[in-house]
Parts: sequence; C-alpha cells; structure tokens
Amino acid sequence: MDYIDIEGTAHKHGITFEGDVFEVEGHYNKKKVKFKIEEYEEKLWDELNFFEKIDDKMQDFKFLRGLSQLFTYRSLFTILLYILIAFSWGKYANYYMYALELFSFIIAIPAIKFTETGKYHSAEHMAINAYENNIDLNLYNVRNQERYHSLCGSNFVIMRLFILMTGMIFNVNFLIMFIIAYLVSDEIVHYLDDNKKRFAFIHKLLKYIQVSLYTTMPEDKHLKLAVKTLNKLIKLEGK
Repeated sequence: MDYIDIEGTAHKHGITFEGDVFEVEGHYNKKKVKFKIEEYEEKLWDELNFFEKIDDKMQDFKFLRGLSQLFTYRSLFTILLYILIAFSWGKYANYYMYALELFSFIIAIPAIKFTETGKYHSAEHMAINAYENNIDLNLYNVRNQERYHSLCGSNFVIMRLFILMTGMIFNVNFLIMFIIAYLVSDEIVHYLDDNKKRFAFIHKLLKYIQVSLYTTMPEDKHLKLAVKTLNKLIKLEGK
C-alpha cells in the first residue's frame, strides 16, 4: 500500500481526515457513524483566488511557506488590529497585542481540553500514529497508541507563542515578531519532526504541553469513530 499524507482535524462533533484526493468527515448520527465525503477538484491557475495563488507559490520555498498563513482571516485581522491600536495608543500597542495573543492561547485550552473536541483530538492522533507505524487500524491497536503527534497544529501554535513571548520580554515590535513567528515556526516544527532522536528532550516538553492542554483521554466511541473514518479515507484513496 502506498503511503498517504494524512492530515486530521478534531472538532466538537467528530473528526475530519484529509488525504491526497479525498476528505472524510466522520460523526455520529443516532449512535451510528456517518460520513461526509468530499473529493478535491484540481483547480487551474486562473481558477485560484488571489490568496490561493500566493499560498501555492509560497509552498515551494522554505520559510516563505509559513508566511502564507499570514493571509488567513485571523492573521490579517490581527495585523489590522495592531495598526488601529498603534494609531490610537501608540507605544502601548505592543503590550496590548502581546497580551491579546497570550489570552487567545489560554482561552483556547478549556474550549478543547474540557469538551468532546479534546477526546476526538486524542483519537485523531492515535489513529494517525497507528497508520504511520504501519499498524492495523482497529480499536484495540489504536487504543494503545500515544496521544502526542509531532506535527499537530498545537505544536505550531506553541512555537509561535514562544517566539512572540520572547519578543514581549525584550520589548520587540509586535508586528515584526508576529511576522517572524510565522516565518520560522513551521520550519522549526518540521525540522524537529525530522530529527526526533536528536531533539528528544524538546519533543518530551512539547508532548507534555500538547497532551496536558490540548487532549483528553478518549472513550471507545471516539476511537471507534477515528478508526472508521480513517479506514474510510484509506479505502477511498485506493492506496
């Protein structure tokens, strides 16, 4: 079987797995597993919008590919908010924006940790870990996988926050540090993933943060959904 580059997303009502061609969202409906399936349509260059074209070009270059995430609505809103605050409160803009980023990081924790999202997040990681370790995807095997994944989105968030907090400590302009955070965080996380043994201590720290703050021990129903959804994706991919 050819390897599929799988990405996963957990949400309150289930899990979504993305493959090379298909995206499968799994959820429960009257205690039965249901799927929402989407097949990607390859767009021609002229069919891409402005932001999609920028993202497509940036993906070919290290460091620049992280900057492509600056063109999301959330990042653009943050930049616009900084500009507005800078005009209104001048030198205090840095403190407000650093505090806002830290607050948004903290407030996201209970929204994930203490909801179904945290359990589905764990199940998502455990299913992907089983697949990447070439282990049969069944409830028993997935139950024995760890909840940490080195390329989880939370690791990118943690790395960006670390960079931003460094800027706050040394009173560096927020906008500069915000751009730097996106510029280098993706490359750092991918480099750490490629060199797990060399940076085992850092992975232990990231694992502790990720598992403690962003996951909750799943029940069998969460694992069952992850197994069925990922198996559905693999079957559709036909690899």
